[in-house]
Amino acid sequence: MKIPGYFNKRFQPPAPFIRITVESESKRIKRPLHFHIDTGASVTVLLDKDASYLGINVGELKRAERDIGGLGGFIKTYVIEDAALFFRAEDEEV
Repeated sequence: MKIPGYFNKRFQPPAPFIRITVESESKRIKRPLHFHIDTGASVTVLLDKDASYLGINVGELKRAERDIGGLGGFIKTYVIEDAALFFRAEDEEV
């Protein structure tokens, strides 16, 4: 299976992205999203701007068991327990 993607040149160096659909029955979400592929990441996260685009009120979400740390420090994280990410393979019918 091959999933089509692209390099977003707004990142330095350009970063790989794919188009996904995010679904959550509890949050009534089913929307497409440009998704950054980070093969070195141990978890999958959505940025606050993505949550806003998807219509998610972060204040209504359950706090994650741990915060996520990176070069800039730690951030509070929240969980959408029934979230699903769907990818479209290049050879699938529309």
